[in-house]
Amino acid sequence: MSAKNTQGPWATDDASPGDLFRYVLHGAGDSFGYVCRVSTNGNANAEADARLIAAAPELLEALERLSAQCARLRLPGQTESDAEKTARAAIARATGQQS
Repeated sequence: MSAKNTQGPWATDDASPGDLFRYVLHGAGDSFGYVCRVSTNGNANAEADARLIAAAPELLEALERLSAQCARLRLPGQTESDAEKTARAAIARATGQQS
């Protein structure tokens, strides 16, 4: 992965109903730290948000691999698809390369 981020895997915590935050964790075994916390206060989407954030390292890696494969398979003179442009923009945003 090209981004300089906390390495995965990331996972969500086992928050109980009524907890104020859902945490996105990294690490292995009993040595977990947290990447971020998602407020559950009035946020019906907190669990889904936390799961999406937890999947971010794998999503970025998948986009990078798919983008590279698309570039390799593109025929000479063939234009980049909208999906490829969207993937490249998302990669740039995630890695801080967006201007």
